[in-house]
Amino acid sequence: MVAPSAGPALVKPRMRGVLHQWAFFVSLILGLVLVLAANGGR
Repeated sequence: MVAPSAGPALVKPRMRGVLHQWAFFVSLILGLVLVLAANGGR
């Protein structure tokens, strides 16, 4: 019997998750800036 070919080996991207990691910290900072810059509701 011949083993089924798996095709080309999939390579994990080098920068996997890095963009999400940076975006998380940027969102924390921008969220704080938005809260501080917001007018009072009343």
